[in-house]
Amino acid sequence: SMGLRRYRPPRSLRVRLVGQSPAMVMGDGFGGRVTVCRGPFRANTEWWHPRHSELDDGSIRDIYDVRLSSGVMYRLAHCYPQDTWWALGWYD
Repeated sequence: SMGLRRYRPPRSLRVRLVGQSPAMVMGDGFGGRVTVCRGPFRANTEWWHPRHSELDDGSIRDIYDVRLSSGVMYRLAHCYPQDTWWALGWYD
């Protein structure tokens, strides 16, 4: 089974979309064409907070697992409302 190795902190990315899905990922030291994409999986990391509907801190994110042309699989997050992309980690 594959384990997720997390980046601490997550790495900022530039992502090119085709339709609603990531097609190209460019990060510091890695990147490439997306050959396999799973997701999005919607996550709200502040669901437990009593005022979670009032929070505007990027706590809502879409999670994707993507395999790049290099063969490496990464976990990405697209954060709202800032419209930022992050590499959360890679699978080994």
